[in-house]
Amino acid sequence: MECGYHLCHQPDPAQQHRDRLLPGLRSPGRQPLRGVPGVPLWGHHEPRLRWRRQPGRHGSHHLPLPGSPDLHGPRRSLRCGLGRPRQPHQPGLADSLGLPSGGTQQLRSEAQHGAVYGDLRRHPALHAQCAGSGQPDHPGRPRLISRARAVGVKVLTAPLILSAPGRWVEGGGVLVSDGCIVRVLATGDEARVAAREHRAELQEFPDTVLTPGLVNAHAHLELSFLVGRLGQGLPFRAWVDELMAARGAGTPEERSRALGTAAQRMLQTGTTLVGDIATWRGAEEVLAGRGPARVCYREVLDGGDGKRAPAALEAVASPMPPAPDRFEGLSPHAPYSTSRDLLEGAANLARERSLPLAIHWAETEEEERWMSRGRGPLRGLVRNSPRCSPLEHLEQAGLLGPKLALIHGNHPRSGDRERVAASGASLVHCPGSHLWFRRQPFRIDAWLASGVNLALGTDSLASNADLSMLREMALLRGAHPQLSPECVWGLATVGGARALDLEGQAGVLSPGARADICAWPRSGLSADAWLDSVTNGDRSPSALWLGGKDHHSAQEVQA
Repeated sequence: MECGYHLCHQPDPAQQHRDRLLPGLRSPGRQPLRGVPGVPLWGHHEPRLRWRRQPGRHGSHHLPLPGSPDLHGPRRSLRCGLGRPRQPHQPGLADSLGLPSGGTQQLRSEAQHGAVYGDLRRHPALHAQCAGSGQPDHPGRPRLISRARAVGVKVLTAPLILSAPGRWVEGGGVLVSDGCIVRVLATGDEARVAAREHRAELQEFPDTVLTPGLVNAHAHLELSFLVGRLGQGLPFRAWVDELMAARGAGTPEERSRALGTAAQRMLQTGTTLVGDIATWRGAEEVLAGRGPARVCYREVLDGGDGKRAPAALEAVASPMPPAPDRFEGLSPHAPYSTSRDLLEGAANLARERSLPLAIHWAETEEEERWMSRGRGPLRGLVRNSPRCSPLEHLEQAGLLGPKLALIHGNHPRSGDRERVAASGASLVHCPGSHLWFRRQPFRIDAWLASGVNLALGTDSLASNADLSMLREMALLRGAHPQLSPECVWGLATVGGARALDLEGQAGVLSPGARADICAWPRSGLSADAWLDSVTNGDRSPSALWLGGKDHHSAQEVQA
């Protein structure tokens, strides 16, 4: 099965609805937006962008630029300060993870290359003279051609560059400045000219493939100390009981050591961005400056008891302090463990601060039984069944929208896939966790056909054996051999970035994206053969860059 990632933008014309958050959660001087079913979560009118299809060939195109500035203030952006407006529904991965034949897609906005990035020659750091240097060729290691004194400006070259699914550049390079990608260079000559003009360090990687880093769209890193402690194949309620007992037994020292190991493991296997569900404050201190960039989803739940909702929401009402490589999100735990009041408050809070959302949804049959009839093993664990489907519970609270990542989606009702697609929400599948619980085959063909954006995640080491996205891709291909390597790669990169509300800024090598880059041994393989190999888990990165910072070698990254 083929699937492709397309570029499309439809501004939201919806009338904005204003109301109050739950008591104690109003931001001073600003009227919050109320969750209304059918109103997209991002809440603001989007700038109108002009799109056009432009002929081109792989390797000679310009990738999308961020659009015009948000009319109502800054949007989520990465270190380069460039944000891309959240897109409403796009037809899904059946069209969305590759390049259509006959040309590339190009975004044309009011901001062009020069207007957004300026002339790099005017960069304050670019006033030093180049000094030549050389090193012998070695697969997976760079040959340093020139070294500039300008900090953070470099050009990386390799025989093959995979900038996005289906977009290959032969013998080109990547220009990086201040932690962001400035340009993908189509040829080696262009790369050398760019290095000379911008007084940048030029590094050549023989027999290497350069790609964006992998995106793990769902994890619970703070549960890494539970590796190997919970049984496989347990019924869900029995697993929850074991989890709650084991979680309370962990010491801060155990948790800290396991977090460091988890961070190192993700880097060693090429993950440069992770969507992490967080409840333990100690994790922030441990992970500061370590491991991949994180979208930190602060978890809230009230066990279905609306009386507890105000306190739960008050705990996350204040923004997290700024931190490098960390972006804030919000995660109501699951439909069965959250009241309508809590979900409405979370939706309003996310709108107020333009936060991405994540929620476990349709994970088990037990969830459906409790939600619709108030029966089953979850009775006694949570309270007050809403007597509706899990998706209806989210819709009624105004939670369903383009900023929402639904985790698992193993047991949707008839018509749920189409409703999720219409909302623009994403779905995150976790192949390793699916295998851990010995669940029925995941209906990935149906999800792809519905047009929902799909992403991959590892879940936690309480329900998986590893945090490697290489393993997740291999497990997915083993369970669904009809999927092409290009499609699987797309799920682990651009699909994950979109699910984390960082589309165009992660999972691709394009202007304005973070310079999160992996170098992989090519071993003389063709582009197709190499992609088949890496998505089967047969390769590990030899080097990587996080926000433009060099981490040679990836196998020796220190946590």
